[in-house]
Amino acid sequence: MNEFLSSGMEARQPIVSIIIVNYNAGALLQECVKSVLSNDTEVIVVDNNSYDDSIELLIARFPHPQHPVNLIVNESNVGFAAACNIGARTAAGKYLLFLNPDCRLDPGALKTMLAVLENNHEVGMLGGLLVDPDGTEQGGGRRAVPT
Repeated sequence: MNEFLSSGMEARQPIVSIIIVNYNAGALLQECVKSVLSNDTEVIVVDNNSYDDSIELLIARFPHPQHPVNLIVNESNVGFAAACNIGARTAAGKYLLFLNPDCRLDPGALKTMLAVLENNHEVGMLGGLLVDPDGTEQGGGRRAVPT
């Protein structure tokens, strides 16, 4: 069983495994990770053979064991979907959240999403509202209900 070490160093299973696929996201990756760290999440960063300094910046900002980030560095760019699957195979959480490295979770967003999942057993997946930094909705972030 894969276990998560919280900042308090006690072993516990996370509620959510957050999988971030990185490819040359630079400093955006750090801000993304910062927005998702908590005692109830496991953060998995799968790097697709970036050639920028995004991984070095991540390691410098979030060193082990203070902020456990499970870092997987691929030897080649295997593509987004394959990298998501690599992250999913290592995840220990009850739920998976796939998050792009240029995104940040607003405070309370994860709690709201979890409440929907926990209280509506007919819901199998959901997505958050995607907004730009000025608060306007991103038009491409919403699709019709799958059939």
